[in-house]
Amino acid sequence: MPAIRNIPTRLIAITSLQLGTKKDWPGAVVPTAKSATAKSPYFVNGELDPEIDIRAGEVQRWQILNANDNAIVNLSLQGHTFYVLANDGDTLERISPQKKLLIGPAERREILVQGGPAGTYHLVSEAFRQFQGKGNYVPASTMATLRSKGPEEHDALPSPKLGKLEDLRGKKIDQYHRIVFTEHKDKAQGGFDFLLNGKVFDPNRVDEKMTLGQVNEWTLVNKTVEWHSFHIHINDFQVISVDAPKVPNVSSGAAGIEDVPPGANDPGDTVLLPPHGTVRMLTRPTDFVGKFVYHCHMTFHEDHGMMGVVEVVRPKPKS
Repeated sequence: MPAIRNIPTRLIAITSLQLGTKKDWPGAVVPTAKSATAKSPYFVNGELDPEIDIRAGEVQRWQILNANDNAIVNLSLQGHTFYVLANDGDTLERISPQKKLLIGPAERREILVQGGPAGTYHLVSEAFRQFQGKGNYVPASTMATLRSKGPEEHDALPSPKLGKLEDLRGKKIDQYHRIVFTEHKDKAQGGFDFLLNGKVFDPNRVDEKMTLGQVNEWTLVNKTVEWHSFHIHINDFQVISVDAPKVPNVSSGAAGIEDVPPGANDPGDTVLLPPHGTVRMLTRPTDFVGKFVYHCHMTFHEDHGMMGVVEVVRPKPKS
């Protein structure tokens, strides 16, 4: 896309970790299984609250990656708008202006930012609750500081139209899949199993099958009180609806990510699944046959069973 190719680009890699106290894990990083998201500060490109320079009127292209193992970030940039170009490497049909970006583990957003008047602005992770009820409330924090300074630029934002995506809505559905997310307390182990359709991961079991070239509808049902993040390998998908009743931080119908208007062609390979929410998506495998996995991208959940195997097979020859 010539209109975007020469815009200066920044990588914004977001990570977090919890540092030990004198009492617990002194002088060390708290292991993931023992850490708490609310106590883990965010780093941008390995730094705490780094400075990002921009000129008033300058347009920059930011490639944002949430590289956390568990934390969902709800980004806002004081006084600025995010102009979203792509989700998870998939270009949108049109630039989507957004005030906030809800980004789960392993999700990527590609955006444009246009520098405001000379001054200081904060890139903030807004307060967020990953569990319903009292658990795991993550307070708001400044992730980076944007400094607008120097000679003013007069960059123009490119045309909103970006490209044409295949829209699977209205196509004949050949196969249906329903994946239910649940948790089960394991009294013997003193922890939880994280289940998909009542099962923990078994690499020798095929859980779902898709036929090459056919349209598949997947319904993801979260029956737990916490957020999950669905990711599938090889084939991207198109989110067509989200039902997230009475869950804060979710816009009605916005695919659970708040950055694509309802009814838009919303592509990606990872999608957030709100507590007690349901997400429907469409996908059509076109290139590869064989086995691969789908899983929750909250790493602790995945490691404790929340993963399955899908196999893509060739169509049966016509007799």
